[in-house]
Amino acid sequence: MIGLVVIVVTALLYGGSASAASDLPHHEVLDENGDFVLSWTFDDEQIEFEARVKTRGWLGLGLSPNGGMPGSDIVIGWVKDGQAYLTDRYAEEKALPPEDESQDWELLSGYENDTHTVLRFKRKLQTCDVRDRVINKDTLRVLWAWNDEDPDDAGPAYHRQNRGVRSSVFLRNNIESESVPRSVQSHDVTMTNVSKRSLHCVDRWMNQICIFEILKLRHCKKDNVHHHTQPSSVSLQATIPPKRTAYWCRLVEMPKLQTKHHIFKVQSVITPGNEGMVHHMIVYKCHPNPNRTVSPHEHPGHECFTPNMPQDWMECYKGSLIAAWAVGTGDVSFPSHVGYPIGDENDGGQVLLEVHYDNPLQKEGTTDNSGLKFLYTPELRQYDAGILAVMSSVDYSHIVPPYADDFRTETFCNQECLSAFMDEVGEPIRVFGNMPHAHLLARKIRTSLIRNGVETVLSQDDNFDFNLQYVRMLDEEFTIQRGDTIMTECTYNSAHQNQSVYGGLGTENEMCESVLFYYPRIDMILCESSPHPLNILSFAGVEEINYSLEAPGWINNIPIVKPANMSDMTYEDVVESMVWDQEKAQRFSRHLREGPFISDCGFRGQSFHGTSRFRKESPLPKASVPAAAPEDVCSSASGPAGPEMAAMTGVLSLAIFSVLSTL
Repeated sequence: MIGLVVIVVTALLYGGSASAASDLPHHEVLDENGDFVLSWTFDDEQIEFEARVKTRGWLGLGLSPNGGMPGSDIVIGWVKDGQAYLTDRYAEEKALPPEDESQDWELLSGYENDTHTVLRFKRKLQTCDVRDRVINKDTLRVLWAWNDEDPDDAGPAYHRQNRGVRSSVFLRNNIESESVPRSVQSHDVTMTNVSKRSLHCVDRWMNQICIFEILKLRHCKKDNVHHHTQPSSVSLQATIPPKRTAYWCRLVEMPKLQTKHHIFKVQSVITPGNEGMVHHMIVYKCHPNPNRTVSPHEHPGHECFTPNMPQDWMECYKGSLIAAWAVGTGDVSFPSHVGYPIGDENDGGQVLLEVHYDNPLQKEGTTDNSGLKFLYTPELRQYDAGILAVMSSVDYSHIVPPYADDFRTETFCNQECLSAFMDEVGEPIRVFGNMPHAHLLARKIRTSLIRNGVETVLSQDDNFDFNLQYVRMLDEEFTIQRGDTIMTECTYNSAHQNQSVYGGLGTENEMCESVLFYYPRIDMILCESSPHPLNILSFAGVEEINYSLEAPGWINNIPIVKPANMSDMTYEDVVESMVWDQEKAQRFSRHLREGPFISDCGFRGQSFHGTSRFRKESPLPKASVPAAAPEDVCSSASGPAGPEMAAMTGVLSLAIFSVLSTL
């Protein structure tokens, strides 16, 4: 039995441990060494910060549109001769930022000791100053910096290497303060030294060396005869595959429980030094199967979706989704009335851990033991939690053309499918959290619900960052009823690309996905849709294809039937032949949204084993009555700042101040 420890960010302070401000509920370390600790609290109108920085000079914090100096809203402060100072500044270029005419950051207190400077300050979320950035629920990019000398008459000196950038979400709903169970246990679901290389074993009977894939750890094969062996003097030290994208799977035994328990918190366990390579992790709960292939405890697993992976592991993809984590997610705590069930009648005692490794430098020799820690309790909560992904199909039907700075795609969960699964539990479902997920080109992601022709936004991020896929706990739970349609919309910037990017599992591919955390749990883990392949190809003049909704096959291999001059081409040939520019990309986006879609739902990999009864062709749902626009608090502001700021209200990012930064 272990006690639950609430993780709080700390930093060193004069000879002891300087913990983050205890009266401010949110904490984050901005730099890798723990020298810049930021704490904060907020309400509907303002946000209050405390910065604890290992310096006796000045410190700086900035709100940036993209992580760079130009366009950043910056605050610089210091303590000199016992007096605290704070200046509101802005950056128009990579140079010393001048002071803002409107000083909107307010100094509350400040002091320094032998090693650290501590400043507390606040600001309105929306100041209506054209040089200030709005602080909202979007991803914020934090520019941070410091110098060990106080400013002189010439202003703050260059920070040199004491600077950085970090994405964050400031206006977050913190549920850590909710009741903690009296009885708490934990279980780690992690990798065991991932590798794809062959190992050696000694055949103790044949006295020969056999080389074999790790899948055959207990057998050596010679002349079609299997010889049982013991892995004598074999090291299982192994490495992340040296390629850009790898999906690795490992079957992990869960605790032997006699009664149902609830997981109430999930924490990431990342091998130190691998933070930049572990992109996302998913854990599937396997249904009971006494004959499922079980590997030794030290077995590192297999590359997913390959012949080496035991086929009966694929059954776990039809189980329920226990956890979804991506880079930047952090810990995920469930509300006090919700928990994820384990040890119940649907629990096979095993889970499948799938890790997406992103290795752009194709480094060799990197070992990994990353995964997730589950905190669970026998004190059952009122509801069983579930996780549902509403997403575009992960294949060639998802196309992001090049040269487009604002390319929009939409996907949805059709109401027939969603209603059928809700009928099985006999009540609506209630969403309490959301994690948007996409890859490198994504800039905006929005999740909404259409009910009776009216669209309501559940969650959105107009400044999405691939490196911060944060789980947002909603301020209020949102009820999804029978007949509702869930929508996911993604906007991409491919202006720097010279060729199309397709949907796929790799980091260099794209996704459009909204992961919903909800209750009570229904027997469905994904709901996806994509433009009909004929609608996609009709943009290039295709009139007929050899395609069946009942037996779809691989979309990139669909043959063209008409016109005759394209009959020797496939889907992929036609798409690759398209010539793009910005205007054509926008026409393509509109063309897709106006044509038919194919939707499906149920379990991952279902289409490989037969057509779902919910697979159907339908138009993209439309909201005939748009949701009301948010109030523009600056439209009536006096002076030139009001109208200018009204035009600039958009996405905000918190970013690092860096005087003369090279960012």
